[in-house]
Amino acid sequence: MRSLRDTSLKVRLVLVTLASSSAGLSLAFALFAICDDRLLREHKVEELRSAADLIGSSSTAALVFDDQEEGARLLNGLQSRVHIGQGVLHRADGTVLAEYLRDGFRNEIADIGRIEGEKVIWNGEHLQLARAIRFQGRQIGELCMESEMGDIREARRELAKLILPLFLGALGLIAILTMLLQRSITAPIQELAGLARKMTNEEVYSLRAPPMRGTELRNLGNDFNHMLQAIEKRDKELREARELLEQRVSERTMALEQEIGERQRAEALLKESEELFRALNEASPVGIASVSKDGSVRQCNPAFRQMFGYTAEEMTGRHITELVASDELSAESDEMRQQMLEAGPFEEF
Repeated sequence: MRSLRDTSLKVRLVLVTLASSSAGLSLAFALFAICDDRLLREHKVEELRSAADLIGSSSTAALVFDDQEEGARLLNGLQSRVHIGQGVLHRADGTVLAEYLRDGFRNEIADIGRIEGEKVIWNGEHLQLARAIRFQGRQIGELCMESEMGDIREARRELAKLILPLFLGALGLIAILTMLLQRSITAPIQELAGLARKMTNEEVYSLRAPPMRGTELRNLGNDFNHMLQAIEKRDKELREARELLEQRVSERTMALEQEIGERQRAEALLKESEELFRALNEASPVGIASVSKDGSVRQCNPAFRQMFGYTAEEMTGRHITELVASDELSAESDEMRQQMLEAGPFEEF
């Protein structure tokens, strides 16, 4: 079953059609054979009945007068019926008045007891018929006949010889017609598959499937086109979103480049200012010192160090009041520094 699912749609259509057709033909031929066999059996019974009617109506005198020769002559008339192998004419008490047995026929008629009308017995290989013979309202005897089934078996064999070629010929015709007509189903599907491959390889979503015949194929084509429209719409939205994103990235990149350039220029100016300040500070004859808010010396120029006679290491971290004011003036110096801080603004570097 798995290998069947892996085969092409064309092969699957042919196989499914052949399988369903085989089942239908088998059922049809089986019903035909059953009906034909029933007709053969009915015909077989009617053959025995017609012979029984002829012999029964003619054997009345032989039974009334107990004429065995006449009874035997009447039963010998069964020789014209090639399939009737045995016939027995019974008296009213059940004894045999006359009997006919075809050469080579060895079956014995079963004892079916006394009958009032007619009785038919099928025993597989033979058919038996028993009928009561009446005269003036009373039963004067019975007629029993038996027929072989060779003609029915021969008819069955002939029917089988006829059915088998018809069955194979019908399957062959169905296979040919299926292979010719399956294109109406597979061709549109192959066209849709080719369209899908082209759309995938070339990324062209504006393609559309042509109109198709048939309700199911028309719905399939419409659904395929609807899918292509949705894909085309999403592709357009994705392209627009990508273009917008690229534009925003480009704008942001330009802004960052400008900002970086401005920062680099500011850093260059700051560095230049610092170098200029450092050069002026070092070359200035006036003493200059950089002091933190708490009064600690952070940096001073050579003129300032020379003024107070300290080295740079000795002055760094010391309170400015200790350097520029005596003990008597330290309080006044702190007050003046506090007033300067409050008057600000000052920025600590």
